[in-house]
Amino acid sequence: MPGSTSIPTTTVTKAQVSQYQKKAPLSIIRLLESHLPESLPLFRRLQFLNRSQSSDSAHVLFSHLCMHDDGRPEEVHDRTKEFVAAYIDISRGPETEMWVYCSVEKGLINDHPEAVAECISGLMARAKAILAEYPHPRPIEGSFVIGALAEPTRTLLLKYGDLEVVRDTFWDRWDFRVGDMPSTLGSPDDVLPPGFKWSAVGKEDAETAVSSTQIRRTVETMMKLPGLAVKTYTGELVAWGFLGLDGSLITLHCEPPYRGQGIAKKLGAKLHREQLSTFGEDGIGRADIAGDNVASQNVAKSLGAKKFSVISWVRRFNPQKSRDFYNGPG
Repeated sequence: MPGSTSIPTTTVTKAQVSQYQKKAPLSIIRLLESHLPESLPLFRRLQFLNRSQSSDSAHVLFSHLCMHDDGRPEEVHDRTKEFVAAYIDISRGPETEMWVYCSVEKGLINDHPEAVAECISGLMARAKAILAEYPHPRPIEGSFVIGALAEPTRTLLLKYGDLEVVRDTFWDRWDFRVGDMPSTLGSPDDVLPPGFKWSAVGKEDAETAVSSTQIRRTVETMMKLPGLAVKTYTGELVAWGFLGLDGSLITLHCEPPYRGQGIAKKLGAKLHREQLSTFGEDGIGRADIAGDNVASQNVAKSLGAKKFSVISWVRRFNPQKSRDFYNGPG
């Protein structure tokens, strides 16, 4: 792919780790697409990477069975069965810095369990090398945040990926399809209550959104995301929502005085109908919701979402450096 820099591969016994800087090869995108919906978090993150201006510290890792020794990993992407893929950008801390997907999540028969273990260890070894080579100060030295981890991949990382964790935080992943939402919800005919209007998200709005949550995000990141706001006709901010770097619905919020009017539901639906295509045309939406957040669960249900799985955010860290942890999606 133009703009994608291939870095020499590393052979790990039966597994091979390929590394690409700044852009993801389309062959990896296609492979992850064939693993939907399980692969959705990493798939969306790579879609965003390829559609945006990326930093020099953005890397895509692909670890697979080394069936061919021909130096053409791009071709192997289309026919490999067991693989691990990841996105990592150490410069994004304290936000999520790494997404990982393993083919075992698809429930395929694992013909080579020992090679899958080597794929995991090889990929994480390369991730640690990227961390060690990063030249700038970091919020928490010696560590990075891995997000939206499905349980099968998390289990493999804990077992084979030199992943030492102080605390995991678990969230429910809710998936839905835009085409299955109630037909009028979020459509041009779905008007707001009297006195409110739709608005683009400005910098002050993003600052308010960041300050309203304990989840670590930056205003700079929020301004790059697809977003939507509701305001009064006098300009008072009422509600807001964004699609995160991995396409998930994040920071959907309605200020307390304005709740009970269906504003958050309308905003979430309109945001997906109009801006999910920023990532792709498959129409699959996702929200990561805390198990005790009943209000957000009800909004997700109103969009036609169903609980898909349990996912987690973990911090891979150097125990000599830090024992801090990350607390959720971002």
